[in-house]
Amino acid sequence: MKKFQIIFLFSFFLTLVGCQNSPHKTTISDTTKSEKISVVTSFYPLAFITKQIVGEKGEIVNLSGSTDIHKYRPSPQDIIKLNKADLVVIQGSGLEPWAEDILPILKQKNKHILEINHNLSLQKMEKPKHHDEKHEEHHHEGFDPHTWLDPVLAQNIVDIITQSLKNIDPKNKTYYRNNAENIKQQFKALDTAYQKTLSSCERNEIITSHDAFGYLARRYGFKAYSIAGLSTHDEPSAHTLAELKNEAKEGITHILTEQNNITRFAETLSDETGLQMLPLNTLGRGTLDLEKDFFDIMNDNLQTLKTALGCQSSK
Repeated sequence: MKKFQIIFLFSFFLTLVGCQNSPHKTTISDTTKSEKISVVTSFYPLAFITKQIVGEKGEIVNLSGSTDIHKYRPSPQDIIKLNKADLVVIQGSGLEPWAEDILPILKQKNKHILEINHNLSLQKMEKPKHHDEKHEEHHHEGFDPHTWLDPVLAQNIVDIITQSLKNIDPKNKTYYRNNAENIKQQFKALDTAYQKTLSSCERNEIITSHDAFGYLARRYGFKAYSIAGLSTHDEPSAHTLAELKNEAKEGITHILTEQNNITRFAETLSDETGLQMLPLNTLGRGTLDLEKDFFDIMNDNLQTLKTALGCQSSK
């Protein structure tokens, strides 16, 4: 859908919803009856973290559902949800291309918008020289947006979301603060597990489907080469694949893949190099398993990294 069509449809639906709403704007702190806060998040990691903080005090919407966050575009029904939300939380740094057109309109209506990465110190990315850039709009503003995959930065994300919730719903600030401390302890335990497991490994290099693990690699001391760029829309050039074949000869044993359109390139690379394939989930489409949550998948990822890097069992 072209840009002007998105803006037109969004403006139309906001007008439609506005006509149905009372002209008097009621804030959460002004309500006399018990009402749950409504938070719309752009994708699963933010929905999961926010839900742990909000608990029974709010309703959380995961806007993109199980759709790849790089490919998701809001439907008319999603636009209505955005307009009715007390708080809209997105990752930022270009991860949600649709936000460039929609958020300015929401801000004009005095909606509370939280862009997580605007509050974090980000890793600047150099423009790849050899990727086939068919989708130049997915430039991620020159910064790596995948901060949620770093257990330490994830604790900062908890703090950022908690502060916004306390600002718009101050009567429940103690409840939010306590819940935030609980999930931060889980992230601290996850960080400890990653440190111990990845502290003594035979190798320090891996190949991944796309360039989503830069923060994780920097945090725990390994290097991640990627088949695609920062977006799953990117496709590798023949030059990139040739370079990865050369890297494979230096001792890399595995290709770590996600369930996306890059898988076919990973399979080709695996066939040509003999490297084994293992699953690695960025959580950009959710857990893809109803029995597992964010922490379950992060622990699964840790076991994948342990195998790929040849790490010794922690005692």
